[in-house]
Formats: sequence, structure tokens, C-alpha cells
Amino acid sequence: QDPHIRSLAAQVGRTPSQVLHRWALQRGVGVIPKASSRERIVENARLLDFELSEVAMRLIDGLATLSESGATSPTKPVGQEDVFGLSALSVGTSQSAAAAQPAAAQVQTSTDP
Repeated sequence: QDPHIRSLAAQVGRTPSQVLHRWALQRGVGVIPKASSRERIVENARLLDFELSEVAMRLIDGLATLSESGATSPTKPVGQEDVFGLSALSVGTSQSAAAAQPAAAQVQTSTDP
């Protein structure tokens, strides 16, 4: 378990699982928790009687960005802020291509009659 999530859970008096499920719900993601014990079913049902603060949401957004920074394809959900600016680091080749594009455009315009 991530220590940041455990700390947030302790602050709001919930389990780490509840915090992560609530984060997903507040981001508009459908959550279908799985549980086999009565205790976990009750725990999973208690997701709508609390809300995470904006600071907590941004912290978890940052953790999600960190966990996805090694992915080969963009997996960050639309609308999720890149708190640590990691997308710029993981697309270094795209930046090189973008930097070369103006030079190519100049070559094309200089050859036009």
C-alpha cells in the first residue's frame, strides 16, 4: 500500500480502498468494487457519504501520473492535470519532432514559386 494513500485514508477516517474508489468516483469514473466478505461489501457501500478535498484529489492525481509515466502510450485520462509535468518528459521524441517542424515549413515556403 502506498504511504500517501494510507496517510490520506487516516486523515479522512476511511480505508485506502475507500479513498481510491472515492477518488475515481469524483473524477467521473464508474467504480464496480468487488468483495466477498460482508465487511468489505459494507465498506465498499460507504463511498457516497464523504468527499475528498481538492488537495487530496490533486495528490492522488499526481500519484496516478507518476504511476503512468513509464507507459508507452498516453494513458492519462482526459481532464486529469499533469501535476508533476511528467508528460513533457515521456514524450521527448514528440518535442524533437515539433521543434523540427518549423524548419521544414520554412524549407517548403522558400521553394514555392
